[in-house]
Amino acid sequence: MPGFAIRRAWEVAPIQLSGGVTCRRLSPVPAPNVEFFESTYPPNAVSTAHGQFLKHEGYEVGTVTAGS
Repeated sequence: MPGFAIRRAWEVAPIQLSGGVTCRRLSPVPAPNVEFFESTYPPNAVSTAHGQFLKHEGYEVGTVTAGS
């Protein structure tokens, strides 16, 4: 049977990007080839760091829970 890990919201401080986006790691432990984040985009926010759009190898999967 696989193990499990629990990470409570207050255990991880969010990271505020200069473009207004807030990110918080949801993965409680390192896992090969996958990481889970919660990202919050207020109106007019952009995901940039040092004036450059963020990019990486792999896929993004998202769900809009409020707004449009």
